[in-house]
Amino acid sequence: MALSGGNEDDVNSNPAFAGGSPLQFALREMRIRLGRPGFWAGLAAVTLVLALSGPFETARLLSFPQLLLYWFMIGASTVAVALFTAAMVQNWTDRRGYPQNLAVLAGGVVAGLPVTLVVLAISDLFFNFSMSELREIPIWTLYCTLISVAGTFLFRLMAKPHPAAAPIAGPSETPRATPRAAPFLRRITKPIGADIISLNAQDHYIEVVTASGRELVLARLGDAERELEGIAGMRVHRSWWVAKRHVASIESTGGRMVLRLANGAEVPVSRQLQKQVREFFS
Repeated sequence: MALSGGNEDDVNSNPAFAGGSPLQFALREMRIRLGRPGFWAGLAAVTLVLALSGPFETARLLSFPQLLLYWFMIGASTVAVALFTAAMVQNWTDRRGYPQNLAVLAGGVVAGLPVTLVVLAISDLFFNFSMSELREIPIWTLYCTLISVAGTFLFRLMAKPHPAAAPIAGPSETPRATPRAAPFLRRITKPIGADIISLNAQDHYIEVVTASGRELVLARLGDAERELEGIAGMRVHRSWWVAKRHVASIESTGGRMVLRLANGAEVPVSRQLQKQVREFFS
């Protein structure tokens, strides 16, 4: 997978990245973050600093060109592995309602082991470990896990372009306003029209589904909800907003409620909102 040439438009136009599974979310996160020129510029700078300083006795064991190659391989591969693993874990925990900081912590901790294995594999190529050195793997794992946790929190902090989302609000409906009046529509860049069916929050992105297509938008659902003035709809779940005109039916089974949309999608409804949802969409 070529990561260096990706961008957000590429991701938006690729249906494989527009779904909501943890795997698809992780691949999308990797491609977006590792496809930014700033990432590679930063990695090059860090590689140069580490090659010049030669920490952990690497300067004594390797030539300068080898140092550049070693630290570049370590940096690029560990960041990619950590991003992928942490994104998988964070998406899984986010979907189950865990606090964001706990989700980030869990992602960093779980990423520690694969990052350690990558570091060991690359280091063995350059230094050919002995059995005595392999006994230090627990220490390597601890260091790599701490670095992974710090890195995931840093990436999370850098990825927050908006304030925290507001609490779930009630339904909004302005019969005389046209959809084009909704400020949120200015965020849409692809030619998918203004007939919004649903919004699905995926971490700090929103998947916007319209009658003509879909697009990923960098925004928070709370901000989007406030900008949807003029479109009859309701936030029915912490991760979902649904347009009223596109709800085909309301289905309840064993205390669980879902909205079946006109495009065939099923949207979960929060238990505390079931009565309000039934009144609004009936």
